[in-house]
Amino acid sequence: MAKVNANPSDGNVLPDTTRKFKPVWSKGESTPLSLEEAPAQPYSFIREMKDEWHNFAVGVFSARVVATFGTTDQEVKSNRTYFVVFPWELVLVSLVVGIGGYFLLRTLIRRHNRAIMKKAEVYYKQQMKQ
Repeated sequence: MAKVNANPSDGNVLPDTTRKFKPVWSKGESTPLSLEEAPAQPYSFIREMKDEWHNFAVGVFSARVVATFGTTDQEVKSNRTYFVVFPWELVLVSLVVGIGGYFLLRTLIRRHNRAIMKKAEVYYKQQMKQ
């Protein structure tokens, strides 16, 4: 079970106000965007794919928020939420590379076989002349 700190800057939420927290779930090798940078950065396929590579995960996961507030650290617990993680950018690139590699390898093997057949044909014709 992993724990993610939703409030790493230890910011306060005052009464009758709202404060948004955007926790980042990663293994630490990626460079998550800060809250200030996130809206300014456009979507990048390459950046997302690298992040999926460094933080590879597939499957159904669950999350639950446990927050404390007040001077006596009163606890608030939320219901468990389930979500699916599927690294579609990484899967897409893997499929394209795999299919491209398959066709390249098939073409190279066919050329090699044709070259061998031509050599065998030339050898056979030379043997028949003798």
